[in-house]
Amino acid sequence: MLTMPNSVAQYLLSPDELAETRTYKSLEEALENKDFVYILDLRSQKLTELDKNIGKLTKLQVLYLDRNELGDLPESIGKLENLQVVKLNNNQLNALPKSFSKLRNIEQLQLRYNNLTNIPEDFNNLANLISLDLRDNQLSVLPESFSELGNLEKLELAYNELGALPNTLGNLNSLQKLNISGNPIGELPSNFDQLQQLQYLDVSYSNINARDITSTLVNLNNLSHLNMSGLSLQQLPDAFGQLEQLRKLVLQKTLMDELPIVITTLNRLEQLDLNETSIQNLPDEIGNMSALEELSVKSGQLKLLPNGIGRLKKLKLLRLEYNQITVLPVEIGDLPNLQTIYLKNNQLTTLPESIGNLQKLRIAELQNNQIAQLPKTIVNLERLTGLYLMSNPLSTEHLEELRQWLPESDIQF
Repeated sequence: MLTMPNSVAQYLLSPDELAETRTYKSLEEALENKDFVYILDLRSQKLTELDKNIGKLTKLQVLYLDRNELGDLPESIGKLENLQVVKLNNNQLNALPKSFSKLRNIEQLQLRYNNLTNIPEDFNNLANLISLDLRDNQLSVLPESFSELGNLEKLELAYNELGALPNTLGNLNSLQKLNISGNPIGELPSNFDQLQQLQYLDVSYSNINARDITSTLVNLNNLSHLNMSGLSLQQLPDAFGQLEQLRKLVLQKTLMDELPIVITTLNRLEQLDLNETSIQNLPDEIGNMSALEELSVKSGQLKLLPNGIGRLKKLKLLRLEYNQITVLPVEIGDLPNLQTIYLKNNQLTTLPESIGNLQKLRIAELQNNQIAQLPKTIVNLERLTGLYLMSNPLSTEHLEELRQWLPESDIQF
């Protein structure tokens, strides 16, 4: 949310007032009307340099420069002290000008997809910064002063070259979202558990070992979304089950042959993503995850579903496509809230009669299986709007039957 710092309150427009102003899309025209320019949009204009005269637009509050070819910024940009939103994504910036630290009113700064190798030591002068996106640059280190950004709520650092985070990162006591995915970071700072406002953490595809950070994670009382994709989950400690506040857990491409039982004790978890793993069987204990609404195990080596799947009474979405499943358990029909099931590209030859109990089912994707006949109980699926059966050995006669059984459904084959 845009605020109005007292030092320049007489010049800053509120968000509602900004919405009523004109957005200029030409720097030349903006300079001709510099006393009335609050929003400047120069996106996708193939700019290789930014005219230093931009510093004359002293009332400017929002600046968009995404998708250009800028290698640097003029020092005059430091004169734009009213700037609150700056977007510079998809350029070729190697560094920020020294004057950038004068932009003390910036709240949102986006610099993803550039070539930045460092952040200025005085970056902490941007004291009003709320959201900072530095994803996909070439940063290898962050200054210790970085942790003085006390208002920062969202920090995107994914896919840089960071080997470590500042030791004082825990001082970012307003931080709610942190993404360090794709960096060669091997451990979290010792005071990381001081980030008590942290709700979203992505450590995927890093060098972090899930076992080693568990004792830190359990102290983050507001952590609700955790992405550990690409990490090793071997020897996951029992303490992981203390992450009772987790609502979403993403474990794509994790190194594990079976799902650690401790994960099934997360009885408040609503979304579990196990895509592209080597898991062949899910444990029956998965039925203990009573709050689970979405389960995704696609593009893997899954062969069987446990009978316990039927205890997931809140499950709404089940994604099992691109596996090696040959049969579904009868208990699949015990999912009263299931609305969508994806089973394409498996080895199914039939469905259990109990499939007809799924009274809330709306979408069933069954393409590329070996199904020749569906059970007549499918006639009970009155809410089914989409039934996808392409590349199955179904006879023309049976397809006609299906149309009669499900006259309101879109049946594709």
